[in-house]
Amino acid sequence: QILSMVEDGEAIYAVGSTITEPPLVFLPTGSGQTGAPLFTPVAPLPEVQGELWGVAKDGDRLLAVGVDQDADTGVVLIGPTDGFNPAAWQAPDVAGLVEGSSWFRGACLRGDHLLVLGERQPWRRGGGLVFESFDGGVTWADAAPESEAQAWHRCEILADGTVVLAGVNGSFAVRAP
Repeated sequence: QILSMVEDGEAIYAVGSTITEPPLVFLPTGSGQTGAPLFTPVAPLPEVQGELWGVAKDGDRLLAVGVDQDADTGVVLIGPTDGFNPAAWQAPDVAGLVEGSSWFRGACLRGDHLLVLGERQPWRRGGGLVFESFDGGVTWADAAPESEAQAWHRCEILADGTVVLAGVNGSFAVRAP
């Protein structure tokens, strides 16, 4: 199943899978006879059972996030838009920055500025997670705002570096550069 998609005016990129299968990135391979996009699924983490819930694209890079169901931890993948070879993908251990269980549901990417967001499991007040990288995903830091948010699900990085977050129960935050 496809759980999230992004388009860039030329193609659609998607992510998903199902709990008992490896997480999948769906890379565009053209259009079918009806004009519907055709995808080739790629499993960058074949040993993981889980889903990818969010995807972002900038230039020739993709950022995908989700969950390893067996380990009950968030998953982050960074790869090229032509990453048909699973070895082309990096999987930084952002979940290692979280004490306990985590799920990642949202991703944003603008140049070398990356955001991944989600929640601690089980959900609890103030359990929203936001991690940020300014070096293309090499290093990550906790960037969650002081908030009662149980989970952050969507984000935007504006051209001036402003970060906008949205989450459950109407949670919303804006951080200027």
